[in-house]
Amino acid sequence: MSSSHMPPEADVEAIMEDLIALTQGTPGTGAPLPLAFIADLTALAAAISIATGGALKARRARRWAQRRATCAPWRTTLRLVPYLLPLPVLAFLPRILELIAEGRGVTLVLLSHIWPTFLAAVGLTAATGIMVTTARIRALLRQQRRQSASAPLHPQAHTSATGT
Repeated sequence: MSSSHMPPEADVEAIMEDLIALTQGTPGTGAPLPLAFIADLTALAAAISIATGGALKARRARRWAQRRATCAPWRTTLRLVPYLLPLPVLAFLPRILELIAEGRGVTLVLLSHIWPTFLAAVGLTAATGIMVTTARIRALLRQQRRQSASAPLHPQAHTSATGT
């Protein structure tokens, strides 16, 4: 267990002591929940919260598109960018964790063994961002098509029958 690449906060010693006590038939130490378990619960709760919020935003994409239809395209684009930020975080997560882990090599496969809940939470957050962005862009394109279909074909100034 000591060479498992677990973070120092994972309470490896407490787990080992409880395993030894279990094999000896004595009661465990009754140590509090390991910090890694609490971190897993936190990552899971955050991911579920983000996914739920994202599902609601994707469902309300039509209303969002109606409000944004008259806005400048650059403003609408800027409103969508934050939803895509988890994607590069997921892509560069091994490099980010290498900085935190003081240069130790970290890969997505290794991370899936060490902290699968965190990796799943980041992946779910990135997928939620893609879902919201896609739903909003599709709704915006539909809104623009509806507006162009309802606009007059020849937006010329109305003239009288006499031509004046």
